[in-house]
Amino acid sequence: MNTSILRGQNIQDFADQNTLDTFENCVKHLIKLMKTFLQLIATPFLALVLLVSNHHLLSQSFSIEVDGINRAYRMYIPTGLPPQSPLVFVFHGYSGNAASIENYSEMNRIADENQFVVCYPQGLKDQWNNPFWNVRYSFHDTQTVDDVKFITTLASSLQSTYNLNPSQTFSTGMSNGGDMSYLLACEAPEIFAAIAPVAGTMMEETFLLCQGSNPMPVFKIHGTNDDITFWEGDIEDNQGYGPYLGVMTSFQFWADQNNCKDYETQELPNTNSSDGSTVTSLKYSNGTNRNQVWLYQINNGGHDWPGSSGNMDINASEEIWNFFQLQLSERVITSTDDENKSHTIEAYPNPFSSSIRINYHVIDKAFVSVTIHDTTGKEIITLVNQAELPGDKSVMWNVKNVDGFKMKSGVYFVRVESGSKVYSQRIIYTID
Repeated sequence: MNTSILRGQNIQDFADQNTLDTFENCVKHLIKLMKTFLQLIATPFLALVLLVSNHHLLSQSFSIEVDGINRAYRMYIPTGLPPQSPLVFVFHGYSGNAASIENYSEMNRIADENQFVVCYPQGLKDQWNNPFWNVRYSFHDTQTVDDVKFITTLASSLQSTYNLNPSQTFSTGMSNGGDMSYLLACEAPEIFAAIAPVAGTMMEETFLLCQGSNPMPVFKIHGTNDDITFWEGDIEDNQGYGPYLGVMTSFQFWADQNNCKDYETQELPNTNSSDGSTVTSLKYSNGTNRNQVWLYQINNGGHDWPGSSGNMDINASEEIWNFFQLQLSERVITSTDDENKSHTIEAYPNPFSSSIRINYHVIDKAFVSVTIHDTTGKEIITLVNQAELPGDKSVMWNVKNVDGFKMKSGVYFVRVESGSKVYSQRIIYTID
């Protein structure tokens, strides 16, 4: 099997470095010609404006050492970024690179319009000299790099260095980068608030790791004719990557994981009839913490990033950010039915560094329990356990467990049980 062209991003990722260098030289030559033309017919000021605009959305290259390895990444920070802004990771596919997906995803433009930071990590090279993310493909069984540790270390560093909101970190990626997003959802739910894989899959090993893990909003974009990451999956491992799930199987898994109660489907407008494909939107909603699980089914679509190649009815990057925006509200309302949506939990400040106030409302007289849980579901402490009359209630948590020991920084969950009804909210403890 020629693995050098498998699980990549798109045709752009299969070009070798010489082709990329040639392309860059052509671009440089074109810019030089444009500059000469401007000098002939335009004012110096106009030429300067054009040159500035060409560089307006360029990222910068950085590196960080993890496990003794110098790991590279690119990052784009919009001008005038406010404190506590979101952070979005965008992962390239197998044999791809950070610069390529930065180019074709155009996520910098979305970041500039919506004020968030974009990070494009670079994978290390495997035994065939192809950049990859270690999601445990069969042919990577000798690879030992811990990419989850790389990304979680990098995320914490960026959150701290640039004063980004630790509860608003998201992940997306193409193909192998989408697989990496699934792995992060299962192994690092304390870091990531939602994921949006494009043409990616859940490896069977990732699926088994994810059993009983925390709810996580997920948005999948996948073509039904994808000839690299099969729509129906490959649980028999005929391709040689290792067993992986079909699209609908993983979609249903995440809907169940989030306890979603409502479902709707609709055909999106076919705005570009020449691309040979259409988009069907499938959405689960009303899950734990109001989580949603979406799938954009690209009918007759291939192994592409819609809006850049393949389907042109949607722009994948814009749709992904629209989904991530749903997760930005700190106030969470959950319920067992529509009638109970007036039950709320408010926790502030969130994130917090010393103590947090938890406000909740009881409509009917009931026995009420307020507990704190870690990301595994283990109960840390019970704050309230008594019968309460209707009204607004409040309780403080000082970040200590039942034995009086202070907890480590990370993600926790407030759980309020009022009679037969259960409500929860994610809270984030950070150490100053």
